Amino acid sequence: MKLNKNSSGGEFTPHPETDGLVRGVIVDVTEPEKKQTNYGEKEQFRIVIESEMEKPDKERYCVWSPPFTATLNEKSNCRKFLKKAFGRDVAETDPDADGNIDLDALCIGHPVQMIIVHETNDGKTYANISHLMPDKTAGALKPSGNTSERRTGRRAMAMPPATARRAGMMKTRRGPVGRR
Repeated sequence: MKLNKNSSGGEFTPHPETDGLVRGVIVDVTEPEKKQTNYGEKEQFRIVIESEMEKPDKERYCVWSPPFTATLNEKSNCRKFLKKAFGRDVAETDPDADGNIDLDALCIGHPVQMIIVHETNDGKTYANISHLMPDKTAGALKPSGNTSERRTGRRAMAMPPATARRAGMMKTRRGPVGRR
């Protein structure tokens, strides 16, 4: 593969801003990547939400959460995000016997409602989630199945990764998220 050192990563069309709530469904929890932060190098991951809004080519828009570190302590942004998405404190209600939570099993396929706003940084426009809540309506959105590796960073699989791990078909480089 050849890469151009001057490439900015290509054109990206952000999710349109919304005037009200739009339905979405969590389709991925990305693998952690080492990133430099104000507090040194940390492993961070993102949660990817597929929206009901479609692009002209009929593919649904996706929105990425802010980066999170793999912790569920009381002050962590990940815990706050999950509390909004589920309407409950999953760190208190969903851990296994060891106090860990399998984010893939918990999140993937979970329907949400959200409001999207645009923010501009260095001349680029980004779509950000300004409001998030669980979608408890009867017609909750289901994953389209069209989420590609290019969009989420994960290879497409015939079954969700959490299911594959439970079936013993896949191991993860990342352990479950624990309360720290």
